[in-house]
Amino acid sequence: MIYHLKVKQIYLNNAYKILEMKSLIHLQRKMQKIILIQVKSYNYQINNQNSNLRKQMNKNIQLRI
Repeated sequence: MIYHLKVKQIYLNNAYKILEMKSLIHLQRKMQKIILIQVKSYNYQINNQNSNLRKQMNKNIQLRI
């Protein structure tokens, strides 16, 4: 009887650890997606600023000519 309870306790502890790992992996993936979206947004902003700077420089060059 005690042996069976110990085995069940070990089984439950392992099951709990597996669930905990799965939820941590899930959270990690969500964080990676959020970071990826932030990086893409940041890159978009930089590209947009660079594009605007190029346009401004082209206007300045045309004004000089």
